[in-house]
Amino acid sequence: MGPASDMMNGNTLEIVRPRWLRRQLAEVVAKLNKMDDQATSRVFPGTEAARFPESLGFRTGSMSVHTSRTMMLEELGLVLDRVPQIARKGEYELAIVEQNVVGKPTRSTRQRTAQRLSELYALDPACSVFRLLRICWSVDPAGRPMLAFLGIE
Repeated sequence: MGPASDMMNGNTLEIVRPRWLRRQLAEVVAKLNKMDDQATSRVFPGTEAARFPESLGFRTGSMSVHTSRTMMLEELGLVLDRVPQIARKGEYELAIVEQNVVGKPTRSTRQRTAQRLSELYALDPACSVFRLLRICWSVDPAGRPMLAFLGIE
């Protein structure tokens, strides 16, 4: 893959992903698209299927990392680095609000951070897209900004 622009400081990052990971991600996206196409065509015959269904965790509108004014990449990194990969949904909020893994000075800012991270990334292992983000986060540290951007639509 070619270099990707680091929008924060203008530096260039080289995103390196193992071939097996690229293949696996491509297979997952292809399966999601196929499932979505089949479901949509059964419910609405003759309509074009929408890509990346919300039922799997993809988001649109103001709750999307693509339309939000921030990705909260630093906070996401702090949370994912400090909360075990096997954690349940409630454990993410507990880590942010009670254990202050994000280093916020007040409880209200920690609560808002937990709320916003949940809106952007789900922070719920029951969400397929978040599970994939969570697994890939530790595999490809250099690709984390791109992974967060692609994680939840």
